[in-house]
Amino acid sequence: MIRYNEKTIKTDVLVIGGGPGGIMCALAAARNGCHTILIERSGYLGGCATQSLALPLMSFHADGTKVVRGYADELMERMQALGGTQGHLRDPITGTCSVTPIDTEVYKYAAQQMLLDAGVQLLLHTELIDLETENGRIMRAFVRTYSGNYIIEADVYADATGSAEAAMLAGVETKVGRDTDGMPQPMSMLFKMQNVDRNALNDYIRNHPELVVMGEGITPEYFCGCGRLCISGFFPQIAQAQKNGDFSSYRDRVLIFETNRQGEVSVNMSRIIGKNAAVGFEMSDAAQVGIRESRRIQGKFVLTAEDILSCRTQPDSIALGCWPIDIHSPDGSGLSDQQTSGGYYQIPYRCLYSDAVSNLLAAGRIISTTHEAFASVRVAPTCFVIGQAAGTALAMAAKQKCAVSEISVADLQRRLREEGQKID
Repeated sequence: MIRYNEKTIKTDVLVIGGGPGGIMCALAAARNGCHTILIERSGYLGGCATQSLALPLMSFHADGTKVVRGYADELMERMQALGGTQGHLRDPITGTCSVTPIDTEVYKYAAQQMLLDAGVQLLLHTELIDLETENGRIMRAFVRTYSGNYIIEADVYADATGSAEAAMLAGVETKVGRDTDGMPQPMSMLFKMQNVDRNALNDYIRNHPELVVMGEGITPEYFCGCGRLCISGFFPQIAQAQKNGDFSSYRDRVLIFETNRQGEVSVNMSRIIGKNAAVGFEMSDAAQVGIRESRRIQGKFVLTAEDILSCRTQPDSIALGCWPIDIHSPDGSGLSDQQTSGGYYQIPYRCLYSDAVSNLLAAGRIISTTHEAFASVRVAPTCFVIGQAAGTALAMAAKQKCAVSEISVADLQRRLREEGQKID
């Protein structure tokens, strides 16, 4: 039997998960006047970027337009002042998006300070065990810490777990992967490598530009001089290594991104296929890995690839996304990219909630989408702006004592614009 400490912790807003969506959700809720608690199972914030080295952050821009703004801008400014990033660079691989190399340790610190400055109560090393619901409403959360188990009661809740754990426990319908077989995009075990001879590598690319992917309008001169290495390529070398038996990973290319420290790169080449982070004990076969896709909610509205590619107008838009539909094959070595026709698309508020639970919002990549659309919304900058919208909406619902579906979307949109968010 699980025993709980007698003291029940009470708050207005409980944010579950400290990745990019959770950071901005907690910040927005606190700045909108709510007592806010954020729980995170690890000892720091940042999600996949800090836990799994999924770097760089991308993308804040589409075709030169800055799409991701609001509190995300403030975080980047704080990091830049601390030497944690040099800012946004035009992505030499896509040519249309931007990449933002960061120092992960500075990211952890800057994000934490932003939340503490706003009055957010951070409970690290704290993990959700279960949720109690009544008549379609979450009544309390059960959490585990190193000092015992606690109950937290909130008026409203945010699922920022990245895998819809809270939504699932609350009874919201969720999906994983492709409709055909439920298989998600593969996971990756990423690692850092230091003392890379970037000058020698750039010289080689200048002499062999055909070996790497360069976006439209990108010249070898820009590719090699953009400030930080961003490389997707060397297909013949990988093919030969696989033929020789020297490289057994299901990967068709070298994929490396330089961090904010010159000569230090994040290597994203070890693809794990046939595993599902949302099933049983399959995550126990590896250390902390980069999870591209897990559960997503089935909400009031399901965002599709067609919505994204056609840049369909959404009357309840609360954020913009701009990353391509970037699908790493669940059962092979390749990947496919599909760009939006207008550069960026609108994300509707209806994707953030399900009528099954009246006081829960998705904050981050778990919003209601198809498998294909998920491949675009899953990136950190898009999660930043989804999180900011979720936190602002939760604060409204908590103060008005209403369901998250009953708040005024027009009022939410007005507030988001005042907070610097771009929504159209």
